[in-house]
Amino acid sequence: MRQSFRQIYFALKKENNAFLSDSVIKEYLCFVGNFNEYTDFFMHIDDEIDFDYNDKKLNLLRKGKPVQQIAHYQYFCGHKIYVDDNVLIPRQETEMLVEIVKEKIFQTFGDQDINLLDMCCGTGAIGLCLSNENVSLTLTDISKEALEVVRKNVANFKYKKIDVIESDLFDNVEGKYNVVVCNPPYIENEDNIDPQVFEYEPKLALLAKPGYIFYERILSVINNYIKDKYIIGFEIEEDQKEKLTELIKKYLPKSSFSFYKDICNKTRFVIINNS
Repeated sequence: MRQSFRQIYFALKKENNAFLSDSVIKEYLCFVGNFNEYTDFFMHIDDEIDFDYNDKKLNLLRKGKPVQQIAHYQYFCGHKIYVDDNVLIPRQETEMLVEIVKEKIFQTFGDQDINLLDMCCGTGAIGLCLSNENVSLTLTDISKEALEVVRKNVANFKYKKIDVIESDLFDNVEGKYNVVVCNPPYIENEDNIDPQVFEYEPKLALLAKPGYIFYERILSVINNYIKDKYIIGFEIEEDQKEKLTELIKKYLPKSSFSFYKDICNKTRFVIINNS
C-alpha cells in the first residue's frame, strides 16, 4: 500500500497498541524512511512510500520488541550506536554519566594523554563517547556476543587507540588507568525491571545478587589498576547510595566522591577521585 508518512503515523496511532507509543512510531518511521532524526521525518512527512502493515518487523514492534533492536541502532550522545539483542540498549539517562565524566577529565587532566577503561561495556557507548585523540581506550565485557557489537561500533569511530578485551571485570586487564567507568548489572530484584525490558534485553546485563556485588568486586582490587591521579565513574541503582558510600570508604578511604541525580531526579551516578 502506498501512503504518506503522515497517513501511516496516524493509522498506527489508531491501533491503540500499548507498545506503539508516539515516540516508538516516530522512531520506527525514521528507521523505515532512513531519517537521521525527527526533523528529517517531519520534513518528509507527506512523502509517500510503499508500506506493509503486516511487515514482520512491525509485528514484532506490536508485540513489544524494542524499536532499537529492530532498527539496530540507538542515538547516544549524538552518536549512532549499533545494538542487537545481545546488549543492553544505551539509555538517555546514561548520557549524563558521560557528560559528568567528560567534565571531570577536562578539569583533572586537561589535554593530557590518558588511559581509560570501560568495563561491562555492552555496546561500548560510554567509553567510545568519552574517546578523543588524547584517550587510549580499553573496552571490556564478559560476553563474546556483546564484544561483536562493540567491534562494530569501534569501526564507526575515528579514534583508533582502542583495545577490545573479553574479560570478567579485571581478569584479563593489564596496566593502570587514569579513568575507569562502569555501568554494571545492579538490579537485584527482577520484579523491579520493566517487563518489556526483562523479556527482550539480556538478563546478564541487568541482574546482580546482591545488587552491589559488582561494585565491591571492582573497588576491592581497583588500587591495582588506577594511577596516582584517577577518576572512577559508576552508574548505580537509586537505593544503593548508602552501600556505595560504605564500599568507597572501605576500599578508597583517601578519595573524594559525589553522587549525582539523573533526569528523573533519582540518584544514579557516583564519581570517585583523588584530585
